[in-house]
Parts: sequence; C-alpha cells; structure tokens
Amino acid sequence: MTATPAPVRALPGPDTPVISAHRIAGGYTGPIARYAAPAWPLIPMNANPGVTHSTIHWPTLPATFREEMRLAAWTMINGELPAVFLRERHPTWRSRQAPKALSQTIGTWCRLAVWLTNRGITTLSDCTAQFFGGLPDAGLGILSLWADGGDAGLAPLGPTTSAG
Repeated sequence: MTATPAPVRALPGPDTPVISAHRIAGGYTGPIARYAAPAWPLIPMNANPGVTHSTIHWPTLPATFREEMRLAAWTMINGELPAVFLRERHPTWRSRQAPKALSQTIGTWCRLAVWLTNRGITTLSDCTAQFFGGLPDAGLGILSLWADGGDAGLAPLGPTTSAG
C-alpha cells in the first residue's frame, strides 16, 4: 500500500488572507489580515465572542527569522495534520490548533528565534543535531530551557492576547 501524498499548497503572496475561508468562524464579518501585515489577529477563527483575542505581532521576531516563521505560522493556521498522523497519537490531539494555542505556539517560536539569534544562528536550516549537542535528547534540554523562558534575556515576545 502506498501513501497518498499531501496536496501541494501554493505559497502565500503579500495579499493572501492570513486565514483561509474554511477556517473563518461562521458569522464573522470583520476584516481578515493579509500575509504581509505586521499583525495577524486570530479572532476571525473564533466562534465564541467571549474568549481571549490573540494577535501575532511579526515585528517582535528577529528579522532574520521573520519570513521563515511567518510561512510556518500561515501553514499551521491554514493546514491540518493528516488523519494517518493523528491515528498513532493521543486521542486528545486534534488536526488543528485553536487560536489561543496557535498564539502560544508562535510565541514559543519567537523565543526560539531570539535564543538562536543570540547564538549566531540566522536560519532554521542551521538548527542541526550538531548545534544542539549531537544527540536528539541533548537538544531537548536546551529547548526546554528557552521555551520556559529560563535563558537570560528572554521576555515574552510575539503574540499577545487581550480579553474579548
């Protein structure tokens, strides 16, 4: 049996909506940010008006990582994990993240980008096993440190949330 390849998604242009029509909550009629916008409000994805509103603020990321992270975020917002991937995971895993979880994940990416920049790394392709200590789990301890804000100089960056 051969696996069906994932459909190829066209790369976004500057005027591409940040949130695809199929991800917009029913009844939402407000504006949708464009890919090149400096801020991406995620409220169009939320059907519950009483929840916390999340916005991704791109100028807070180091410039060297901004476009790589922007594309990864856009892909995470508009894509979904395939069922074959989820089948082997914990039953609470979902194919997509909620806006608040997206904001928190991208906030962690922001801290990673700052941490990497402070160490002279300027692209995700330089994040090799050798950089993280040569062993997969050697890097996990380092990643846990910066993800928890344990590295000196790490402040919350990127996404912000505000009450609805």
